Amino acid sequence: MMYAQGLVKAWDRIYSGNVYENFKRVLETSDHGLLISGSSSSGIGGHKSQDNHDTSYNSFDFWIIRTDSNGTLLWEKTFGGNSHEELLHTIETADHGFVFAGTAISDSSGDITEPTRGAGYNDYWMIKTDSLGNKLWDKRFGGDYVDLLSCVIQTSDGGYLLGGTSLSDMSGDKSEDNHNPGFLNYDYWVIKTDANGTKQWDRTIGGDNYDIMQEALELPSGDFLLGGYSRSYTSGDKSEDSRGEADYWIVKISAAGNVIWDRTYGGDNIDWLFGLIQSADGGFMLAGTSGSGDSIGERTVPTRGGWDFWLVKTDANGNKLWDHAYGGPGTEEISTISMTSDSGFLLSGTSYSNAGGEKSEDNLGIEQGWLVKCDSTGNIEWDRTVFTYGHDETGYAIQTYEGCYVAGVYTEADTGGYKSHHNLMASDYWIVKFCYEKPVAALFSSDTSFCDPKCIDFYDISTNAPVSWFWSFPGAIPTASTDQNPTNICYNAPGNYDVILVAINPYGADTFMLPAFITMDMATPPLVTVSGDTLYASPAFSYQWYRDTAAIPGATGSFLYMDVPGSYSLVITDSNGCSASSELFTTGIGKVQGNTAFEVYPNPTDGNFILSAGNLKGQVIDISISNVHGQVIFNKELLVKASGLIPLTFEKQSPGTYFITVTSGSGSHAIKLFVK
Repeated sequence: MMYAQGLVKAWDRIYSGNVYENFKRVLETSDHGLLISGSSSSGIGGHKSQDNHDTSYNSFDFWIIRTDSNGTLLWEKTFGGNSHEELLHTIETADHGFVFAGTAISDSSGDITEPTRGAGYNDYWMIKTDSLGNKLWDKRFGGDYVDLLSCVIQTSDGGYLLGGTSLSDMSGDKSEDNHNPGFLNYDYWVIKTDANGTKQWDRTIGGDNYDIMQEALELPSGDFLLGGYSRSYTSGDKSEDSRGEADYWIVKISAAGNVIWDRTYGGDNIDWLFGLIQSADGGFMLAGTSGSGDSIGERTVPTRGGWDFWLVKTDANGNKLWDHAYGGPGTEEISTISMTSDSGFLLSGTSYSNAGGEKSEDNLGIEQGWLVKCDSTGNIEWDRTVFTYGHDETGYAIQTYEGCYVAGVYTEADTGGYKSHHNLMASDYWIVKFCYEKPVAALFSSDTSFCDPKCIDFYDISTNAPVSWFWSFPGAIPTASTDQNPTNICYNAPGNYDVILVAINPYGADTFMLPAFITMDMATPPLVTVSGDTLYASPAFSYQWYRDTAAIPGATGSFLYMDVPGSYSLVITDSNGCSASSELFTTGIGKVQGNTAFEVYPNPTDGNFILSAGNLKGQVIDISISNVHGQVIFNKELLVKASGLIPLTFEKQSPGTYFITVTSGSGSHAIKLFVK
């Protein structure tokens, strides 16, 4: 065990209304921003722009915060009814929208469109939104008594699995009685819906005492694994006796909700499972809070003090492989477990302990957030206490895409420790980000070449958590940006353009420059001249001739014989892959619009001939002769004298057809030359 060397605070933020906020979860969104969720009893004030649906402010609504990767607020949303709602779980969906799920007591009111199932008692409640948090629909599920939702996952068929705990017998949306009705004798209650939240089936799973469900996974097989804790003995769906006060209990069910197997893990005291993930090898990681010692059952490590974080590793069939405990001399309460980029694990929750056991730092306040990083075999690598001078609850943390860690609590603390912001009211959401002390490495990507004026986007792919960006785009509009991912950078003229990015994090800056990274090439329209029944083109990378807008098969050379009347044009492609079109040439029977500017005689010739260019007297012209393959085999520049006659010698050439192109200030003209 060691302190997290090199892991330092990058930033912290509070998000608050004017009464009371109860943080629950933080997740990283697909665009690497953050979604922070919980419940609030506040009206309009602080960061909260929507009033509580209960304007007595004695009950809670769902409250959602959406930020960028630096914690800057993008939008926030309040959802609820006229009584109490508590948010317990949030997911991003495949369409980049969100589902917010928890419990609701309110009758139809506010955002709740369905009536209560058991008047005055909690029901499951879920809301589906788009990527901006705009509500699309909501669904409510419940029986005649208390139903407490804990988790929701999106399933591979696009639907949802909702899991939690129920005291209801068969009634409302609940199709089965509890296994042992009575005070606090909860059972697991699972609901499967389609993509629109319409119920497909539900299952009640439990034994003869209380069974509290917390998490669910969909497995590659399409089956599901449910996790929580149980005090039941062998009865109902439970195949093993309780070890102590309460034990971890996982249940594998089929895609239709039928129980396949169950497993119990525990010691001589309380063992509450709160986190469940599948590991890289197909087994499972079970994480929770344990007060047991190593006297009986599956716990093989002694208690550190009060309650500890307890981690159990199983194979794919639920057989225990090993267990580890992490704690200090006081009490630790876990919130979640997640897999890290190195296939290790991050456990997060809160701690009342000072240094001792696996805890390397004293608390500053009463209860503090606490992070534990362990490797794939459960050996602790480092821990981190999230310091404030107050009392903090929940302690939920994740690893972000760039290898940093974001932790959240709800706190009554003022400034101090890692907290740099005053609380606004009684209790606020507080988020802090830790990153390794590494200089940033700037890097970006974008389109690099195009053939016409275009506006493009740039994407920052720098490493080591940059927090600010300075872009330079010489020759573009705009010429600079401080956005992380600049959009609509426009290049309007042909050329090669540099791009420069300066990325900055708390530990330094890095400049990444790519000279001539952007190429904007506009192909020059081809120069086409006409001689009799033939069209001749200036040199290009490739040619395609068209007649009446249709490509002429095989017409891919530098000249074209027009054998039928029509409208002819040429599309050329240059070496950069950019295309341009010529003007249109229209021919009737045997005659093309246009005039030949010169002539040669004799034609055919033995190699000695006269070029007549009387209308170009006094001009400097360029004379070029090409063979049928487009190769230039003669080129000369000269002044046309008063006679307008230019004697030329074209010796040692094979008999055949050649093309003479004369270019002057008035344009280019071509004619066939036949060599005997």
